[in-house]
Amino acid sequence: PDLRDRAYNPTLRLLSPTWNEKPYTDERWKNRIKNQGTTAACTGFALAALAEILLWKQWQDHGTNGAPPEAISPFMLYYFAQRYDDIPEGDPNGGSSARGAMKAWFNQGACRLSLWGPSNEDDKPEGTEWIADAFKTPLGAYFRVDHRSVPDIHAAINESANAMDAWVSQLGVFRSTHLESLASGLDLTRLLGPVICPKTAQSALLSGNPSISAQQINPYIINVGNNGVLSDVGQFVTRVDDLRALLTTYLPNAVAQFGIRDNQPIDLAVYAHGGLTDENGAADTARRWVPAIYAQKVFPVFIMWETGFWQTLLDILQDALGVFSRAAGDSGADRGEALRAGWTGFPWKS
Repeated sequence: PDLRDRAYNPTLRLLSPTWNEKPYTDERWKNRIKNQGTTAACTGFALAALAEILLWKQWQDHGTNGAPPEAISPFMLYYFAQRYDDIPEGDPNGGSSARGAMKAWFNQGACRLSLWGPSNEDDKPEGTEWIADAFKTPLGAYFRVDHRSVPDIHAAINESANAMDAWVSQLGVFRSTHLESLASGLDLTRLLGPVICPKTAQSALLSGNPSISAQQINPYIINVGNNGVLSDVGQFVTRVDDLRALLTTYLPNAVAQFGIRDNQPIDLAVYAHGGLTDENGAADTARRWVPAIYAQKVFPVFIMWETGFWQTLLDILQDALGVFSRAAGDSGADRGEALRAGWTGFPWKS
């Protein structure tokens, strides 16, 4: 099991032999089937389809009031999914894992397709509208299902999906047998639906949800990883395009909000923390300082150094052993997380 995920514990109750065995008859459901085409964003497309189905069910459960949910951007989900899978360039198994996509939705939210349409897999759209929109569709929670346990898989499907003995593959639904589940079920997850944020929470200066507040302060953070290279993995990602956006989008927005005229200078505060501080600790500091500095009409730039004890140790090992894959959920990542958990947590220790 992946030590970084909460394990799924099924509810002890009678499992029905079938549940809602008829495929959805609403023609609009067919529009939710995705086609990734020639892109490599398979995990983004799969998760976008899942998010749309959950949003659609919520909309139906509330009496179909208001406009139906719009399509979710698979390109945003895939873009951030890659940030949680540190897979070396050229790896034949590159792209992203299902767990990486799940963490992307959990930490970054999911915006509408109209705000992040088809694009290069390494590019983000200009502006900030997609960020605010993604806050409105965060993932509630997710749990890792033990793929070796058929009862757990059945319970998870019974709780969250439309299960029947043989799903009709001709209509685009997944079909699997017990043996297929064990052979191919290498990355199973049980999740709760998207959280609908009330308008009062959306209007707050800084969200109380750590995942959402991280995205609010993310544009003002420059995250530096091993050997001073910009970090492109984890919750806080910094690329050259992000630095460009900081100067061409967020700085002009601040000038306008602060009411600064063309011939007036703008105050700039650069915060660089010291000591052995990991990403989570630095993020807590940034949550306190970035909004406070901005409220004083001073433009904040927060330099984040990934210098936690375990991160520093792993960087030293990486320098010594060369580049290695850190796909979310792989054995190498699990061992790294075991190191963080303590010496007694070695996966290979009997």
